[in-house]
Amino acid sequence: MSLPLEGINVLEFGAVFAGPATAMHLADQGANVVKVEPPEGDSARRSAPVFPNGLSLAFLTLNRNKRSIVLNLRQPKAMEVVHRLTKWADAVVINMKTGSPEKLGIGYKQLSAINPRLIYVSMTYAGERGPEAELPGIDLITQARVGILEHHRHPGRPPVTSRIWNFDMSVPMVASYGVLLALWERQRTGKGQKIEVSLLQTALMLQSIQMTRATPIDQEPLPPAKAVAFPSRFSPDNLPNIYLCKDGRYLFFSLPGERWQRLCHTIGLHELADNPKYENPNNRNKYAKELGKILADRLATRPAEEWEKVLKADGQACSVVRDMTEVYDDPQVIANEMITQFEQPDFHPVLAVNTPLKLSATAGENRFRRPVPLLGEHTFEVLQELKYSEDEISEMAAAEVLG
Repeated sequence: MSLPLEGINVLEFGAVFAGPATAMHLADQGANVVKVEPPEGDSARRSAPVFPNGLSLAFLTLNRNKRSIVLNLRQPKAMEVVHRLTKWADAVVINMKTGSPEKLGIGYKQLSAINPRLIYVSMTYAGERGPEAELPGIDLITQARVGILEHHRHPGRPPVTSRIWNFDMSVPMVASYGVLLALWERQRTGKGQKIEVSLLQTALMLQSIQMTRATPIDQEPLPPAKAVAFPSRFSPDNLPNIYLCKDGRYLFFSLPGERWQRLCHTIGLHELADNPKYENPNNRNKYAKELGKILADRLATRPAEEWEKVLKADGQACSVVRDMTEVYDDPQVIANEMITQFEQPDFHPVLAVNTPLKLSATAGENRFRRPVPLLGEHTFEVLQELKYSEDEISEMAAAEVLG
């Protein structure tokens, strides 16, 4: 059985994370992806750590199953190649500052005029309208902008980033979903369309519950800043949910509402279970300091792994705070094949996160069909498929159209 996106052609003008990851998700499901790189290559190729063959860890992660060609878009002859590729493509994926694609001649109106069936994915920092539309932005800046750094800040300490590119990795999933919607729409109308995705919008989506403001009709509406349903996790007014255990490791558990009594009995604090002082979440937060100390003293009597087993056996949501290196051996990760590996020339088998969804109809199909490409590795191959002759290709190479 073929993969679900076989026969779909994707043209990628992507760099670093969001654009390349979107095209990779499509490629993993069978799409034929041609990645157009400038002569110096996608800047992710130079992101440390860099391996001796010119590939980097970042580039290896997000560019499997693609072919790479090099085009100098400032050369008119290169734009002729782009126009041929545009006629060939079902979708174009671009992550650039607002206005930059138009300056390069690869804006939506410019390419859709060549191929009206084209699905065009535009990824920006903060959207394509508004006073900051043309400003650059990255994931960590977005974390600061939308309140995540402040929300996770310990009192009296400076903010610390998550060190995970939350939005660079989630934007591609939203964008891939958009491509599938547009392909389905094109089946009915025969027309392509533009899809706009931004780090800022996706960041807000991931905080949907925290961003929602709702006040009962019998109460006075509160200002937005005070109507948030979930106060800061590290607020001194909240009962903590991370505790240091006997072995020096931390245990995180979800503080239950109606299952509070059961939790107390499970960890041996029977006297707390029926104490009316702690009978509801509001009361428990009211006495957070004294109750937190009782919990901390109790949880400090055993290693974190032991407490985790006890709590999980009782159906409680909890986890030892683990180092990322421990995730590879997590039985749940292994059982669901969340980590996979693929072959890459000059490397041992590469361990990587598997595709983020499972499709039962093609569950047994191999989604890792091509290794990560070297810069411009497939330039001649793709040009020949576009019906350029060997003489024409040689002339473009001599004129530095191909970098």
